[in-house]
Amino acid sequence: MLEEQLFSLLSPLVEGNVFPDTAPADSPLPYILYQQVGGIPMQFLEGAGSTVSPRMQITIWSDSRLQAAQLQRAAQQILVGAPLFGTIAGGAVALHEDALGLRGTQQDFYFSGDP
Repeated sequence: MLEEQLFSLLSPLVEGNVFPDTAPADSPLPYILYQQVGGIPMQFLEGAGSTVSPRMQITIWSDSRLQAAQLQRAAQQILVGAPLFGTIAGGAVALHEDALGLRGTQQDFYFSGDP
């Protein structure tokens, strides 16, 4: 399953702090979030197929812009390599949450197969 692979491959970057959708309130920084934000379904004449190319959004939060950018580059390298061979769906976007003192990045990738 894609979510299990994302957790396994990205965990070493942030000491296992990889979560679906949102992080628990007490999560130490840095951490990585993943969320499916669409995809490309395979269509057949008989109707929709079961295989899709899920579009996954990877968000990284840190207390440092530099660390967030470094983790984004490392995550991108992992996600486009074996075994996932993800396709970059767009460039990374810088994020900030001033009230919480957080700096982050967000980037989308397409993957082959079922989500």
